[in-house]
Amino acid sequence: MSIYHRGLETNIDSNSSDYYRRFQNTENMDFNEQIIPSQRQTFWDKNRNLLFLVAGLVVGCFVTVVISYAFFSLGQKRGHGNCNHVTAGAQTENRTSVITDSGTKGKSGFKKIFVACTGNRQSVLDAWRNSSMGGDISNIKDSCTNRHLRSTLIDNWNGSLIDEVKVELFRNEQLAVEMFFDGRGSTSSNWFTRKRLRSNSFNDLTQMSTFNFFSMNGDQTVDRHFFINRNYGGCANDKGWMVVIDKADANYRPCKFDKLPGKAYPYILYGPDQQIAHYDYGLYAVADMMVISISTLG
Repeated sequence: MSIYHRGLETNIDSNSSDYYRRFQNTENMDFNEQIIPSQRQTFWDKNRNLLFLVAGLVVGCFVTVVISYAFFSLGQKRGHGNCNHVTAGAQTENRTSVITDSGTKGKSGFKKIFVACTGNRQSVLDAWRNSSMGGDISNIKDSCTNRHLRSTLIDNWNGSLIDEVKVELFRNEQLAVEMFFDGRGSTSSNWFTRKRLRSNSFNDLTQMSTFNFFSMNGDQTVDRHFFINRNYGGCANDKGWMVVIDKADANYRPCKFDKLPGKAYPYILYGPDQQIAHYDYGLYAVADMMVISISTLG
C-alpha cells in the first residue's frame, strides 16, 4: 500500500498497527514540530561552545597550578641551601628568620653583663658567681680576653626591674644560639631554668621538652654547667642542647666530650643546625664565646 502524506510517500504494510500509531501522532503535530532526522541536535551540538569554554578553564587552571608549584619548589631549594651554613654559626639571613620564628622580634635595650670565653682555663660558673673571678667593668664589649668579663650588675641583681635575660653563643664571630628567659622576680642564680625559658633559636627546644638537667649548676659531679640536657644513658646516648664543660679538675671525666684533645677548658658546646646535640658522636659545635645580657622594665 502506498500512502502519500504532505509530500512524504511511504510504502508500508497497511496492516501494521505500529505505522498507524506513528501516523496518527504526526497528524496531531504541526509540520514544524514534526521530528525530521536531518534536523535533530545532540547534546554535544547544543552545548559545544559551553563545553569548549569549561575545558579551556580547566586546562588553564591546571597549567597555572603546575607553574606555581615549580616556582615554589625552586624557591624552597634555594632557601634550604642557605641553611646548610648554620652548623658553624647562624648567618645573618638565617639568624633573622630564626629570631622571628622564636617570637623575639622587636626585643631591644639589652645591656651586656657577662662574657665567657672558651679556653682561658677559668671556670665560667665561678666567674658568674664571684666578682673576684672576672673583670668588673661597666661597659662590656663582644670580645674575649684571658679572663671572663662581668658587670657589677650581677652582684646587684634586682628581679623587680629585670624583664628578660638573654644568652647568646657565638662561633667565628657569628651568632649561633640565642635564648631568652623571663627575668621578672628572678635572682642571679635561678633565672636559667626551663620554666623561665621564653623563646630560643633551637627548632626542637621548648618548655615541654624532656630534660634531665636544665640549670646553671647542672651536673656538678662532672662540672657540666649552664646545662640544658635531654637524657643520659651511657656516654653514647647523651644528648642535649647546651653545656659548659667548666674545669679540668672535675672529679672524673667519663665521656669523650668531657675532654677534647688539644683544647683548654672551659668548653662551651651546643647543638649545631639549631637542633639537639649528640655529644659522644661528635654531633656538636664549640662556641668561642657566651654573652649574657639583661633588659629592664619600663
